[in-house]
Amino acid sequence: MMILGVGMAVWIAGVYGVHAHMKMEAAEYLVFDQAKWRFDENTVTTVDIFIPKDTVQYIGKLGEGKLAYRLGPFANPPIGYLHPDLGLISFRRADWVLPAKWNDTFFFKPGGEVWWGGIPLVHPNTEGLVLHVKGWEDYMGEHIPTCEVADSTFHYKHSMAGINPKRMSLTSEDIEKSQSLAYKRECIELRLKTKDLEHHLGKVLDESVDQEKI
Repeated sequence: MMILGVGMAVWIAGVYGVHAHMKMEAAEYLVFDQAKWRFDENTVTTVDIFIPKDTVQYIGKLGEGKLAYRLGPFANPPIGYLHPDLGLISFRRADWVLPAKWNDTFFFKPGGEVWWGGIPLVHPNTEGLVLHVKGWEDYMGEHIPTCEVADSTFHYKHSMAGINPKRMSLTSEDIEKSQSLAYKRECIELRLKTKDLEHHLGKVLDESVDQEKI
């Protein structure tokens, strides 16, 4: 009986330890709990989105009240959608168009219930979100959706204050501009990484030559 009690105590301690570890791991991300992705008139997917804090990239301003950001790769499994023309798509990155700056649109707060690693957790940084997918970009074989943020804390606060925020209307020109700005940013980052690599290789080669002289 005593052995059974000790075994149970060890099992409980193990479960608690795993839960604490998973909670600490999940806390590193910004989370949109039960975020709704509306892909078309009939398809809505609800999923927890875990975003590494260093992957929120400002792309640029598309127009008044239209600020584009590229998010991802998400830490959660890929999100899937059966596109009528493109077939089955799975993605872990997306371009979001916000009505205001990131910190003015989203207000992360503790208390949201999420699933991480198959375990239910209460997360310290969660926000509500509804996205309308307005277009797709084919980037090096990867399909990246361009989405309008249709509901957030920004929208709710304006509504409660009696302010009716102007409904965002993404045009095809807006979507093309967002994709173009994102592509330019990717090219700039790749060029900077290439320069850093060239500089590093140059130093290594110089050190190698100096050693040969010695």
